[in-house]
Order: sequence, then C-alpha cells, then structure tokens
Amino acid sequence: MGNPRVTALIDTYNQGRFIEEAIESVLAQGLPPDEMEILVVDDGSTDDTPQRIRKYGDSIRYVRKPNGGQASALNVGLAESRGEIIAMLDGDDLWRAGKIRRTLEEFERHPDAGMVYYPYRVWNTQSDEYTDDDTFCPITGFVPSRVTDVLRYGSFGTSCIALRRSVAQKVFPIPTVLTIYADTYLVLLMIFLAPVAAIPEHLTIYRLHTGNLTAFRQGDRERLRQRWHCYEQGVAEARAWLQRNGYDLNQPESTAYFRRHQLTAENFRFLSEGAGRRELYRHLEAEIEVFRPLWSGRYRFYRHMLACAALLLGYERFARLQAKYRGAVPALRLREYVFPHAARERSAGSVSGR
Repeated sequence: MGNPRVTALIDTYNQGRFIEEAIESVLAQGLPPDEMEILVVDDGSTDDTPQRIRKYGDSIRYVRKPNGGQASALNVGLAESRGEIIAMLDGDDLWRAGKIRRTLEEFERHPDAGMVYYPYRVWNTQSDEYTDDDTFCPITGFVPSRVTDVLRYGSFGTSCIALRRSVAQKVFPIPTVLTIYADTYLVLLMIFLAPVAAIPEHLTIYRLHTGNLTAFRQGDRERLRQRWHCYEQGVAEARAWLQRNGYDLNQPESTAYFRRHQLTAENFRFLSEGAGRRELYRHLEAEIEVFRPLWSGRYRFYRHMLACAALLLGYERFARLQAKYRGAVPALRLREYVFPHAARERSAGSVSGR
C-alpha cells in the first residue's frame, strides 16, 4: 500500500484533558486510513496524555519525544509524516466537520499552492461562547507581489494551515529556539516559496483556556516575555533563512512585510517591559507609515491623534485608557461615525492571530 495523501499532524504537550476531542475531530472527517494518517507528536507530556492516546490503538500513530517546544515537535512531525499534504492541529484545538475535504479541494483548485489556510472560530471555554475571527484577510496567489497583500496577510495559527510537503520541507527544520511561534516562522516563509490559497471559512475551533501558550492574561510577565522573545526570534530566523537562500529583502514588499512584524514584536516587548513616552510615540507613528497603503487619510489622522495622546499620557495610562475605550460600545460607535471603517482598517493591520 502506498503512502496516504494526507497527514493529520497533531502536536501536543500536557493537553490530556483536550487531546481526545482533538483526535475525535480528525476521525470525524471520515477519510479512510489509506487517504489520511493521524500522527500525534507528544512533546514529553507529564500528564495523562500517553494513556489517553494509547486507547486509540492502530487508528493513530503516536510518537513521544523529550520536551523541546513547538518547533522540535513539528520537526519530528514532518520527519515522521508520510502524506504529501500535512494538515496541522494543536492538541487543544478542533477541526470542524468537512475541514479536510475543503482543504483538499483547495489544493486541487490551486496545484501550485504551497499552503492552504483559513480562519478559526474562538471557543471561550470559561463563558462557553463562540466568536468567529474577524481579522482574517483571505489572499490567494503569490503574496509578496503586492505591498497591500503582505500587509494584510496573516493572523492565523497552527490549526489553520495545511502544507504541501514538497514546498514546506525546504524551510524545515524549524529553529528549535522557537519553543512557541514555530507556526509563525512557517507562515512568514511559505509565501516566498510558492503561491498560497485562502479559504474564507472558519474550519477550525481555537479553544481559549487558561493554559494557552500565546493567549493568556496580560499580567503573566514570564509568559509575556516568552511570547516577545520567541516572536522576535521567529522574525529574525525567517529573515536569516531568506538571506541565506538568496532572496532580495530590499524590495518594497519585503521591507514592509518584515517591518510590520518587527513592530508586532516591539508591541509584545512593550506589553512585557513597558515603554517610554517617546518610544511609544515613535512606535505608533511607525505603524502609520507601514500601513499607509491600507489606511485612509482620515484613519491615519485618527492614529496620529492616538500617538499624540500616548506621548502626553505615557505608556501605562495610555494602555489603561485604551483598554477602557475598547470595552465601551458608545465610544466605538462614535469612532465609527467620525472615522468610517476604522474597525475594518485596524483589523487590516492586525499582525498576530492570537
């Protein structure tokens, strides 16, 4: 028997209470074993993950490794996988019904695509509420050909991507320093290797809970620092890979693309370490310049006003005021009245998916 067409790659670490639901969501896709293998890479879990996985017997392949972080788990996953299409899933997330067939249809529709991606539905397990990601900008084609596309592309994670092995293996192994945001490294690089295809359907469910590695309470300084360092390292490693492989990063599209992600890393640093008034002001003004191709003149004026307010108030007071403002519906409605489409333009500049 030949290799299956698809590998459903589930990476997990201490997610025993969720892993069975993740596996069941893959089994529910209905593809037979000769079309899709299910590969679970356990990054050295210390909970009951092994016992929960073993009950599935031969219906899945289970690989257990010493704990090393997300990049090391995905590296093992690629090496062990046999499918030409590798569809990823974090051990605490879920695939929705029909997800894999839609993904395969898109690869067939775009035979040159190296990656197919899609937005997620967020499940807040504390409130048991579901919210569809509204920051997703579907872009199909060779993304680096237009500045506006590189500024819109992004805002999705591991469970929202499927890779064509023949393309993805060029950027593996992922640097193991990326204990989180290994998926960001892939998302950053895949657009340079081949066209991509977007499905504007919420095909996965991102489970929001207290143990998320990249979505958590902002007061957790240690995890904030880890997020900042790994994101910053991921951007640097992606740039280094492109430079080693002869890509010209002086093109306007590449310059805008990496400047955008450097600003995201800087924002993560501010959340962890704080920022001086002038530093924050320069950051906000730099955002205006980077996203100038997307933002209208009226919205850029609004952002200039915010930058001036930040200079006047300082980081802590500005952040507190901004948090209150974002939770005030009347204030948001007033902004939309004075600056039409501000919410849409802000989401177009969103750079982090979680």
